[in-house]
Amino acid sequence: YINQNAKVLVEIFDIRGKKIMESSGIFKGGVKPHTINSNAIKLNLRNLAPGVYIFRLKADAIDTKESKTVLKKFAIVR
Repeated sequence: YINQNAKVLVEIFDIRGKKIMESSGIFKGGVKPHTINSNAIKLNLRNLAPGVYIFRLKADAIDTKESKTVLKKFAIVR
């Protein structure tokens, strides 16, 4: 979503809006995804109970004021 160096925050919420976990980092723009040494945030979701959750990713460009936020629902089924 942002092709520049950015501070990225990933948050996971339960369906009631309670924050379950978060992770953050600095990511380099222009790096192709799914390549060796690509930008990645790894989350361990093994301890989450089956159910519906909300994923929020916020990226703030370091050199400009560009900012993007993505919200998605996902389900864990076991």
